[in-house]
Amino acid sequence: RSLVPLSPDSANWACTSGSFIDGRAHAEAQVEMIARVVGCPASSTSLAFVHALEVLGIDRVAVLGSYPEVTTRAFTAFLGEFGIVIERFKWLDAPGGQDAFDFSREMMLDAARGVDAPGAGAILIPDTAMAAIHLIAPLEEELGKPILTANQVTLWESMRLAGSARSMPGYGRLFEKEV
Repeated sequence: RSLVPLSPDSANWACTSGSFIDGRAHAEAQVEMIARVVGCPASSTSLAFVHALEVLGIDRVAVLGSYPEVTTRAFTAFLGEFGIVIERFKWLDAPGGQDAFDFSREMMLDAARGVDAPGAGAILIPDTAMAAIHLIAPLEEELGKPILTANQVTLWESMRLAGSARSMPGYGRLFEKEV
């Protein structure tokens, strides 16, 4: 878990489960407190997912969580508090961050394909421990929809808050939109 200061003008709490596990009110209070302490706009990985979906105009998703079932369900409940409909979700049951990081590329690609649902406008892959940015381009090309990963939305949110959001090829459809 870390606070990612992209610039002196913004801060982002880079821990997915630590920012959603207690729900929307807690996540919003958490970033308000961070903003007060650091004296600039703040956000979190979980809220970055919500903001990214708003910008993309998506309210129906599929979720591929690296977490155990209870934590993945907590993330889907968090999204539900924002009116986001979960079309399908799956958990990979990683007992810890290193386990999530160690997932193979092929296993993660297969799992993402398997969680896709026709009504889902995007697939969300939460967990900053998962190395998943390299999956975005091939999955978006194959599945024809945005793939949002924890580290990707955290970077995007930090840039957005700092006023430097710009197009960045290779980081998915989210980075095709300038905010």
